[in-house]
Amino acid sequence: MTQSVPITGAVLRWARDEAGLSVVALADRLTVPPEQVELWEAESDAPSRGQVTKLASVLRRPTAVFFLPAAPTSASISPSLRSAPGLGDQPLQSGDLCAIRQAQRQQSMLSWCIQARGSPPIDLPRYEPSADAAAAGEDARFRSEISVEVQLGWSNDGQAFRAWREALERRGIFVQQSSLGRESVRGFSLWDDYAPLVVVNSAYLQTARSYSLIHEYGHMLNRSAAACRDFVNSVGDDRAAERWCERFAASYLVPEGALKKVAANSGVTASMPAREPKVVRKIANRFRVSGRAMAIRLTDVGLGTQDLYYKFSTWTKLRNWSEGGGGGGEVRIERRRQELGDATVRTFLEALEDGRLNLRDATDFLGLSPNEIADLEVLLASD
Repeated sequence: MTQSVPITGAVLRWARDEAGLSVVALADRLTVPPEQVELWEAESDAPSRGQVTKLASVLRRPTAVFFLPAAPTSASISPSLRSAPGLGDQPLQSGDLCAIRQAQRQQSMLSWCIQARGSPPIDLPRYEPSADAAAAGEDARFRSEISVEVQLGWSNDGQAFRAWREALERRGIFVQQSSLGRESVRGFSLWDDYAPLVVVNSAYLQTARSYSLIHEYGHMLNRSAAACRDFVNSVGDDRAAERWCERFAASYLVPEGALKKVAANSGVTASMPAREPKVVRKIANRFRVSGRAMAIRLTDVGLGTQDLYYKFSTWTKLRNWSEGGGGGGEVRIERRRQELGDATVRTFLEALEDGRLNLRDATDFLGLSPNEIADLEVLLASD
C-alpha cells in the first residue's frame, strides 16, 4: 500500500490561494479528482509522499511548509497588489504570483544588504496622484540626465531600453526582467525605502518594455506597489492611477519640445494633428518608444486627434504588437545578468566580498553555481 503523509489542510489551502489556483485547477495539475484536494484540505484524507512532492512543485513551496502547524497569518502578497487597478478585470495568474513572491524575496535581501553597509534610504522625488502627470514626467526625465540628442541617436530599441534601465538604476531603482509570458502582467513594482524594485516582462518587444519600465517608475514615485496588465484606453475608465502613470511615462519618454520638432518633419502640427496609426508608428520609431506611448503623448500635447489612441490600439491588436519579444542566445551567466540587472548583481557580489552574504546564499539569490559566480565577477570587472 502507498503510505500517506498527513499534512496541514489549512496550509495547503493557504498555499493554493497564494498561487491563485482553484481546487479544480490544482487537481488538474496533480491529475487527481477535485474531491481529493478538498479531502486533503479538510484533513479527511492525506496525500502520498509522491503527491506531497508534486504539491511542492506545482505550488512552488518547500515540502516542509505543508507540515507547519498552521497557515501563515499574513499573505505574502498584499491584497492591494492582488487587486491593483492595472490588472483590469483579470486576477494575477499563478506565474505572476510566483514571480512577485520571488521578487519580494530578492528585494528583502537587497534591502538588508544596503542597510548592512550603512547606506541611507533612497532619495527619490515624490509626486502625489493629484499632481500634473505630464509635468511630473518632464521633471523626472530632466533628473535622468539623458538628453534628447542622445535619445535620438540610439541605433536600436534594445539600446534604448538599456539606457532607460541604467538611468533608473543610477537613481537607486533595481530593475529586473522576467519572461512571464504574454498572458501575464507587463510589469510590476514593489516599493521599499532602500531597495525599490521594478520587474518588466521580457516576453514583449523592447519598446513595450521601456514603456512598462517608466510606467512602473511612475508608480514608484507615487510610492505605491502596482501590477499592470492592460492599458487604460478610454477617458471614461475610472482607473485614475493607471492613466496618471501612462501620461507620466509618455511625457518622460517623449519631451514636448523635441516631439513638436520631430512631428513637424512628418507634417504633424497643432493645425494638422496626427490621425492615422502609421504616422504614430513613424514618429515613435524616431524616439525608440512604443506606439502607445506616442499616441498618448501626441494627444496630450495637441498633436493628435482625440480618437488617436483608440485607433492606434485597434490597429495594433490586428498587428500583434507584442510579437517578437523574448530572449536571444546568451550564455547562462549573461542571461542571468540581463534578468537580474547590474544593480542587483553588484549589490549581491559586494555583500559576498564583504562577508555580509555567504557563498551558499549568493548562489541561491543569483541563481548561479560558485564557478559561475566567479566568472560573473570577471565579466563585470572587464566592463
